[in-house]
Amino acid sequence: GGSAGAGGTGGAGGAGGAASSIRKPTPIPLSKQPLHVAAGAHHVCVIVEGGTVQCWGEGRHGQTGDAKLPDVSPSPVTVPLPAAATALSLGERHSCAVLATGDVHCWGDNRYGQLAFESNQAQFEAHKVATVSAAAGVAAGRAHTCVWGKQGLACWGEQGYGQLGDGVAFDTTRPAVMPAPPGMPAAKVGLVALGGSHSCAVIDGLTRCWGWNAVGQVGDGTTVDAVQPIPVDVQPQIPVTALAAGLLGSCALGANSLRCWGFTPFGAISYVPAAVPLDEVTALGLGDEHACVVRQGSVACAGRNDHGECGVAGGAPVGWFDTPVVGGVTTVAVGGRHACSLGTSGIVSCWGDNASGQLGVTGIPNSATAVTVPGVLAQALSLGTAHSCALTVSGGVTCWGSNAHGQLGRDLPVGGSSATPSPANGLTGATKVISLASGGFHACAVLQGGQLRCWGANADGQLGLGDRLDRVVPISVTLAETAASAHAGAAHTCVRMDSGKMACFGYGGRGQLGLGSRGFRASAQKVVWP
Repeated sequence: GGSAGAGGTGGAGGAGGAASSIRKPTPIPLSKQPLHVAAGAHHVCVIVEGGTVQCWGEGRHGQTGDAKLPDVSPSPVTVPLPAAATALSLGERHSCAVLATGDVHCWGDNRYGQLAFESNQAQFEAHKVATVSAAAGVAAGRAHTCVWGKQGLACWGEQGYGQLGDGVAFDTTRPAVMPAPPGMPAAKVGLVALGGSHSCAVIDGLTRCWGWNAVGQVGDGTTVDAVQPIPVDVQPQIPVTALAAGLLGSCALGANSLRCWGFTPFGAISYVPAAVPLDEVTALGLGDEHACVVRQGSVACAGRNDHGECGVAGGAPVGWFDTPVVGGVTTVAVGGRHACSLGTSGIVSCWGDNASGQLGVTGIPNSATAVTVPGVLAQALSLGTAHSCALTVSGGVTCWGSNAHGQLGRDLPVGGSSATPSPANGLTGATKVISLASGGFHACAVLQGGQLRCWGANADGQLGLGDRLDRVVPISVTLAETAASAHAGAAHTCVRMDSGKMACFGYGGRGQLGLGSRGFRASAQKVVWP
């Protein structure tokens, strides 16, 4: 599972629209005579006499430069800058200005590195672009920025279509085969687990992770994002029998030894794998802020418990898995704020948040007690942020819960939900499904014979269809080889091939696709001229 969290957009959507519109020119009260004006998606900035910059409009991403953090600034707000501005350009949610000193200062959204910050956090105050000087002009696109001057032309930010001009076309909306790690040309992928914006796999018997690494979820002892698989020292070196990845953490299980890294409910943040004092664990799942394990045939959970997702009433956080939720189970799957278990007879039980019907029942907003999902006999489970899917004993796929982006896989109104488990279109068991994966708001299935089908949210290309349009029913994905298993993160997907290779697609802004690059450049790159 996994949920849309740091990194990908998960679903879609820009800023919300205004409540009304004005269809004739309207004077704007400015402190001085305007010299230059620029407009973004939902905000406007001007340079007035003296070089002062003033902005107004939507400010929830910091694009108006108002440090008071309002969602909307209806009147012009002065942006504090160390010198007079001479040029100005606005992207969809960010703003940049050239100062009389030749420096460039930017502020606003930084999801794709469009402010030239390595962090993807929005900036509500203007900050200098460290690698640029002697600039003469600036231009901002939707989520990328270019400047020019004595040093030539340089660009940074989103790179999905090669718009930075540095010779790299990083379109991640179609499957791209992940290069083998250095020195391992014939490497084969075994177990795979995808988290919020990071990925892990056992490659030739060695655990490796890559992608977003803010709290050590890659496990290499640093907080630097990894764009290629990095070895993780899961000492003692034992065969890994299970991998799990959540929003900000990762775990490896083998020979009754559980080791985790990053942020997990098992304990404090660890930048390298740390032993977890839990024995007899046979299966586990990590969500956004809670985790569940199977021990001696029973499920117990720990972590955030606002909606009863740890199976304990009261809403207070739960520690150390000391309260069994349900017994007689073989495995457990964890979603954003809910969890489900699979019984030995194929019965599915769920608990936690039920705001979208993801527990498979109606009439209750949440449940700290496991409830049986009616009419479902399953052999595997996969949960998203607020939806649940099961691989049935007949080889079909049935889903329930949120349908915000069509992730239930059938002809239902997008944006609604259904607590009634029903088969996904074309996946009723006529051609058996052998692997199932749910991401934040999307899902994928591998059919017998190696065909891959995906559906749901696609704003980041996580369906692998070459575009960014959501799909409400399963659609075949073109692959170079036959697929063996599918794996989904918040807004990215990886497919393990029969050959042992792996292809990934979707949001790659943190390097989680393992392609040696990421979907944006957070520092200025010289444009490569033909």
